[in-house]
Amino acid sequence: MCCAACRPWDMSRFMYRQCTTSNIAYPLWAEKWVNLRKVFSGAYQLSQPSLSTMLGFFGLRFEGRQHSGIDDARNIARVLARLIADGYGICENEMISPRLLLAVTDDSRVGAADVAVVSIAADANALDDDNGGDDDDEDISEETAAAADAV
Repeated sequence: MCCAACRPWDMSRFMYRQCTTSNIAYPLWAEKWVNLRKVFSGAYQLSQPSLSTMLGFFGLRFEGRQHSGIDDARNIARVLARLIADGYGICENEMISPRLLLAVTDDSRVGAADVAVVSIAADANALDDDNGGDDDDEDISEETAAAADAV
């Protein structure tokens, strides 16, 4: 099973925060995922596009309400389908830092802002601090831009 997200923020903030709020363990299947923005940037040489920009590249429009989980997921799937149809391999390229997940205990929770993302394709020892913001076109760290260019 593989999980895809448009950017690190989706998994390191939203997924992690929901698990913490629901008092459930972060699922093993969500520790690694496909960062769609990195794959798309590498495939089509566009620097850090928004989901709407990726859809527009294929002549598609965003369907549904932006930032609605189910609508975002459906639109991410549409972009992934086009990438696959164009012959691009899709594989996990980011993960939650295992060191930080192991630090979470019943007595001490790491805040959502403290969960780091590690780029799998780039240097595994470098932490990616780009956890984004609410804006779909947020600024990114230089490390994230370099990793996206390397994909």
